[in-house]
Amino acid sequence: QTTANSASQKTATLETGLDGLTAKFSNLKIGGRNLLSKTNQGKTSWEWAISSGGSTAEDFDVDGVKAVKLTRTSDSSASWNFIQYKGLPKNLIEPNTQYTLSFDVKPNQNATFTATLMRGDGTARLTNSVIMNQALANKWTKVSCVLTSKETLPDESGQVVYLQGMPITNGNWLIIKNIKLEKGNIATDYSPSEVDLEQKVAEYKQ
Repeated sequence: QTTANSASQKTATLETGLDGLTAKFSNLKIGGRNLLSKTNQGKTSWEWAISSGGSTAEDFDVDGVKAVKLTRTSDSSASWNFIQYKGLPKNLIEPNTQYTLSFDVKPNQNATFTATLMRGDGTARLTNSVIMNQALANKWTKVSCVLTSKETLPDESGQVVYLQGMPITNGNWLIIKNIKLEKGNIATDYSPSEVDLEQKVAEYKQ
């Protein structure tokens, strides 16, 4: 009887543990499909927009990956600045839905980015604004955040991936690769969009 009670207690403990794991992971929704177009195509779609002074965007090879290097080229003061990625198809964003944004970044200064999906002038927001994990100077860091789209999406189009938080001292730079926006709240490994993948297959067959 003691053995039976012990086995029963172990079963109950196991069931409790499984219930806890189920509760823990029930809110996790995995995506996978990259909603951004023309990723890992160097400077394509990238810009560091600054109210005064200049910046450059250039193709930058990282172990065979066509990344982008953005560099600040002036020491003038600026009232605003943001980094934008323009390959965002608005029609793929659904209302009241979670999306995970992630990318690998190597800045020359510590940087903590705040991400939003909206137009470059700060209007027509598709999502809330969320602070990403810190990227350390001169090291590769995968940064990510979970954005939640608005219950009612704006009619206007032209939204971008809008990033703030990079210090703008002259000569500052950052390299970005593997940007991905996916449905759900888990950052999965980088993959190109379906459209980009189909295009690469078509080019290979030619």
